[in-house]
Amino acid sequence: MGTDRMPYSTDYPFTYGFRPGGFPYVDTSGGAARSFLEEAPFTGDQKADIAHRNWERLTAGVRPAR
Repeated sequence: MGTDRMPYSTDYPFTYGFRPGGFPYVDTSGGAARSFLEEAPFTGDQKADIAHRNWERLTAGVRPAR
């Protein structure tokens, strides 16, 4: 599978981690989600595909429900 089929997303600032007692916490990782993609071993074009172009292509022509 190539980067032309890899979308990337995050629920920043919310994560699925939990504190003691089961309470969800806000991501205070200092941008770890973003730095993951920035530091990935891909070219700039590949990173753009993963970050947004693939999603734009996938949803092209989709209209929101009225």
